[in-house]
Amino acid sequence: MALRKYSDVSESEEKIAQKLLKSASINLSNDMEIIENKRIIVFVMGDAGSGKDFILEKARNGLTEFTKLKHNKTHSKSSTRKAREDEKDQNSSRSGTNIITSEEFSQMKANGDFIFDYEYGQKQYGINQTILLSEAQESNILFVPIALPMRMENSSPIEMVSTLNDTLIDQQTLPLFISLQNPKKRENLRNRSESTAQEIAHRLNMISTYVDNNPWYRGLINKGWIAEITSPQDTGISSDEGARIFLEAISTQIKKRSHVNLSRQRNNP
Repeated sequence: MALRKYSDVSESEEKIAQKLLKSASINLSNDMEIIENKRIIVFVMGDAGSGKDFILEKARNGLTEFTKLKHNKTHSKSSTRKAREDEKDQNSSRSGTNIITSEEFSQMKANGDFIFDYEYGQKQYGINQTILLSEAQESNILFVPIALPMRMENSSPIEMVSTLNDTLIDQQTLPLFISLQNPKKRENLRNRSESTAQEIAHRLNMISTYVDNNPWYRGLINKGWIAEITSPQDTGISSDEGARIFLEAISTQIKKRSHVNLSRQRNNP
């Protein structure tokens, strides 16, 4: 059976999905009461082209319409990759990465600016700790999309989760991790005009090595430290339904992680 397109979703299904999105938004707002400092950072991890920005945009629309939560998308990321078309306008809602040169990146790293930095697709990425914490102070929920898989020198996704958790817990901020999987990642990657065939093959190989077949990473998911959901772009469901599933995953993580310190158990997933 062919996968339905968004245009195939009926009007009645859309209305039901919107009602469920409203409910998920309100429930998330209520679940925030569990956290004493009322501040979380949600790291949305996914392959290139998995729909991270898409699902964030839809989920944030729901939070804006149905709650009073302060939520933002981070501008703390820097990268040496090329800017995509939807990022060239710095006022765009999807713009969130500061594109810099390799020399500038190296200098920031030497200065200790990054809470975490990694290599992905032969390009460098870093998250500025000062900017990230400042944004978190001004938000109830701060969203940080991160491309997976990533690899530092002798590192992997487990190191990223551990490092971010340790640092942010010390800053009275609860980090949550949502992994957005899209089995159709190859097709989406091919649509990235800035990627060569060699880069695409390299990324897909890393996906297999560091995510699909990584026992440490899978262990974190199996124990509930990372929530894994399927991208709505791969299932044919409505955008509101995808946003609802995403927000419900955050609510579940709040309940699981509000009383658990991942760093104490990170060496035994």
